[in-house]
Amino acid sequence: MMAPRRRRAPRPGLRATLLAVTREVRERERLRAHFTRALALVGSADTTGLDDTRRAARAKNLARLRAYRDRGIFPRNVGFPDRMMPYFVDPGGRACAVAHLALEDGRDDVTRAVVRRHNNAYIAEMTAPELLAWAAGSGFSLDELAVIQPSYCPTNEPCMVGYGGGPTGEPCSYSPDLDGTPCGGDFDACTNGVCAAGVCVASPEGVGCDDGNPCTEDHCDPAQGCIHTTPDPAVLCDDDNPVTVESCHPVRGCEWEATLPRGDGMRVGGCAIRPLEDGSAWPLLLVAMAVHRLRRHQRASRARRVGR
Repeated sequence: MMAPRRRRAPRPGLRATLLAVTREVRERERLRAHFTRALALVGSADTTGLDDTRRAARAKNLARLRAYRDRGIFPRNVGFPDRMMPYFVDPGGRACAVAHLALEDGRDDVTRAVVRRHNNAYIAEMTAPELLAWAAGSGFSLDELAVIQPSYCPTNEPCMVGYGGGPTGEPCSYSPDLDGTPCGGDFDACTNGVCAAGVCVASPEGVGCDDGNPCTEDHCDPAQGCIHTTPDPAVLCDDDNPVTVESCHPVRGCEWEATLPRGDGMRVGGCAIRPLEDGSAWPLLLVAMAVHRLRRHQRASRARRVGR
């Protein structure tokens, strides 16, 4: 069997990788600035109404929040590419600030309960009893936990990002999303939308329809989207060699197996080929293939001379 041809799966482009890194860096710095404001607001609140136990818990959690801000490992919005969305704990296990404080207290039951019921909600919308019970002993009120949680200003423009708002009292500010960020847009099924200067425009690259299967032919129909067809391996993998049988493996790709019937043999390129006495056909197949390729080369050379 000859070595198979393989179609490599497409690698993510450098531009997409740089875009993701730039977005992450920008969001990390924004969140650090938010936590600095939240620490200033919560840290200056009057705590005379707290008992010693809650006052101590509050001081400990404020120190934890400063360390959380400085470490800079925050949740990533991996499920909502078209809008900003809070995560209590993201799919990669990165916890938001409030979840981090609960985990530092050993209350993983709190994070499990909130992730199960309110993973993409704001604090004011959360009703999990586990969260309410933990908050009562954290030294923070629910309103203060809402201040700690970052918020986003709503916008109807897919390529504009709204920051601020929420309990911190920060005014909403809007800025264009990074150029190249995927967006919606009213395009056909074969066209992706990308942001450019704050506007969603048609991407020149189009939709990628490669399904990773080397045995299918992939194309895009503007009405139906990606279409995958499975052609006859004899056509898809044809190597123009009469002594091989073509096949296609969904992972390895095209494969060719040299075959020669036993008995009286066969004819290749006008030559009679018969098996050896022990039934071995490989030496004869190699000769036949060499003769076949030589004659193809001779015919191509004559054609070139005639065309001059």
